[in-house]
Formats: sequence, structure tokens, C-alpha cells
Amino acid sequence: MRSRRTSDRGARPLKLTVRGLAMFRVSVTQFRIVCIIALVGLLLSQLVGFGLVSFSDGVRTARRWMHFEAAITGWQFWLYGIVYWTLLLIGLVGMLNFWRFARWCLLAALGGAILMRPLLGLSVYSAYEAVLGSVIGYCCVWLVTMSFWSPMANHFRGGWDNESVP
Repeated sequence: MRSRRTSDRGARPLKLTVRGLAMFRVSVTQFRIVCIIALVGLLLSQLVGFGLVSFSDGVRTARRWMHFEAAITGWQFWLYGIVYWTLLLIGLVGMLNFWRFARWCLLAALGGAILMRPLLGLSVYSAYEAVLGSVIGYCCVWLVTMSFWSPMANHFRGGWDNESVP
């Protein structure tokens, strides 16, 4: 039994309602499944960079126009890419493990991607890349939404040892 002094005031479950209807509750298993889907999509999206996915001549020609008339330089592309992938990986792995700062990393990665998009120039993606990008994006938006505005947010309020996660 905890004394009043050591009780955690943030551990009370959120009761969210909209016009008298209770908000959809997400289980930890469902949350982790979406994290895994996003991580697998992220891994599969890298197969193009490793040359393990082949394209037709037309797609290869079109991909040469990638980032045409970009407003940033080459080293800024690299810097943006490193920061984005770092935040995305920390965010997704942290969401899987309910790290307290993970939802903020994922939110920063999504916000940075939206803000940088106008500066990156022409986008040319194959159907494979577009589908995986959409799946990853939808999963990340769903994870951020559930981690901030559902009862699942209580799992991210624990200490560094994450004692509140089942």
C-alpha cells in the first residue's frame, strides 16, 4: 500500500468522452502491433537503398529527377536525413517499449518531415516506396494520436524504469 506522499497523481486513468461517448480504448498489444508494422515497413523501405528491389527502365529514369530544384544543399539533405531517421527510430522503438520521451521524438520526426517537405524539391517514388511510406506515415500518426489523446497516454508518464508498463 502506498502512502499519500509516494502516490503517483498522473497514474489515474484518463476518462475521455466526446458528447457522452467514451473514447476508443486501445490495448497494449494493439499499440505494439502498430509499432511493429511501422518498424517492418521502415525496414522494407530500405531494401531500395540496398539495391534489393529492382525497377523498370522507366522508373529508374524517373527516379533520376528526385529532388530536382530543391531549396537545400546536399549536406543539408544528409543532416535532415540523419536527424529524421534518428528521431523516427528512437520514436518507434521507444513507443514499442513505452519510453517517456518516445512520443515526443516521433512527433518531432513527423513535424520536421512536414516542415521540410517544401524544401526537398520534386518527389519521385515507385509504387513500392509510396505504399510503404503511406503505411509508415499512417502508423506513426496513429501512434502519436493514441500516445497523447487516449488512455494509452498513462503508459508514457512513468519514470525512467517504466514500472507502469505491463
